[in-house]
Formats: sequence, structure tokens, C-alpha cells
Amino acid sequence: MKEKHQKLLKRLDRPEFQTGETLADFMAVSSKTIRLMIREINEELEGAAIISAGAG
Repeated sequence: MKEKHQKLLKRLDRPEFQTGETLADFMAVSSKTIRLMIREINEELEGAAIISAGAG
């Protein structure tokens, strides 16, 4: 697994809700990149999943 994916997963291990923008700021990337990274992680982990809620 890529180092940046591990860093994101570690951040997501926190109990509080986190927005894409918050994660993007933390990772110093765009929110679109965060969505791509989450998609890549979900594909790599297959059975496990990061649940991404749509804006609303």
C-alpha cells in the first residue's frame, strides 16, 4: 500500500467525522484527489470499505 494511503487511513482512524476538505487540507491535496485515494484504497482492500457520504 502506498505511503500516502497509509497516512490517510491513519487519519481516518479517528472517531470523529471528517470531511473531504478537512482530509484534503491535512494531506495537502485537492478534495478530488482524496476521493481518488479513497477509491484506490477501497479497491486495494476489497472486502473492507471507506464509506464516503455525498454532499448534502
